[in-house]
This record gives sequence, structure tokens and C-alpha cells, in this order.
Amino acid sequence: MEHRSDIEAPVQDSGAPQQEIAAPEEVTAAVVSAQEPTQAELAAVARPQHRAGFWLRGVAFMIDSAILSVFALLMWIVGLLSSGLSTGLGDVVVESAPSFPLIPLWIAGTLTASAAYFTILNSEQGQTIGKSLLGLEVRTANGALLSYSQALFRWLGYGLSAGFFGAGFLWIAIHPGKRSWHDLLANTIVIIPRYEEL
Repeated sequence: MEHRSDIEAPVQDSGAPQQEIAAPEEVTAAVVSAQEPTQAELAAVARPQHRAGFWLRGVAFMIDSAILSVFALLMWIVGLLSSGLSTGLGDVVVESAPSFPLIPLWIAGTLTASAAYFTILNSEQGQTIGKSLLGLEVRTANGALLSYSQALFRWLGYGLSAGFFGAGFLWIAIHPGKRSWHDLLANTIVIIPRYEEL
């Protein structure tokens, strides 16, 4: 009868440190903790995000435009008064035409005010005055507030949406996510956070 000599000898410890293998439970816990959502993402998921449609957004934009128009009118009046233009209260007699620099300065001031209005309010509050009155908010696609650069980029996209006879604004009515061209450009959405179905 033959004796088998292929019995493995015990492995001797060479003194080198051995790396401990993490238990499956520890690996799973590490993966879960790495995938935990941020507070902004949790807040976005916790509340309903019903998308605002064309008409609501249109009314909000008209309110914002009216506010900016009043401001632009005040700027124009101040510019006229500062340029030495005299008018009569009865038949509004204009004695002298405004100087040429007044018009480009007025345009630059109006554009600056509009950029500041939409950028600051959408970034700090998530809504302009018009959107606040209708309960709308501007958010990123992840549900967070916009950064200043993203809000400014979105305002610049208004020019693109206004082009082609306002096709970029009308896109809200046909887009599945109710997003305009400037929304798609800046990766933003407009939601109704407190929407309640009757």
C-alpha cells in the first residue's frame, strides 16, 4: 500500500504584515455611504416638482417685464432731466432733443438692470418677483439653486429664446419637460413646489 506524500505543509508566517480583507458588510456600508445624496438633493426629492407650463411662466415673465419697464422708464426720465431737457406741463413742448450718448447709456443701463434682476433673484431666491407671485421657482435639473454664473447664462439664453419670433419661449408648450431653449441651454427647470391638485 502506497503512502501519499503530497500532503501540504502548513504555511509558515514570514513575519510580513498581512492585509485584512474587509467583510462584505463593511464594503456594502462604504458603497452606500458614498452614494448618499446631498441635502439639496434630499430636499428636491422630498417635495413635489410639478413643472410650470407655458401660460404660468408667460404671466410671470410679463410681470417681470412690467417691473423692468417701469425701471427703464424712470431711468429714461432721469436721463432726460440730467441732460437739461425742458418740457412744458401743458402741451409737452420739447425745446431740445436728447444728446446722442443718452440713448446708448440708457440701453446699457437697462440691460445691466435686467441681467442683475434675473441673475441675483434666480440665484439667491430661486424666483423673480413675477415667479414669486405665481408660486414658481427656477431650479437646476437636480433641484438645487442656480449659481450666479448659471443664472447669468440663463439670462443670456433669453436672447436665443426671443429669436426666431419667440420660438424658444413657445418651446415650453411642446417640450415634454416644459423647458424653453434657455432652460435647455442652462440645464434648468421651472417648478411649482406647492402645487396641490384639486
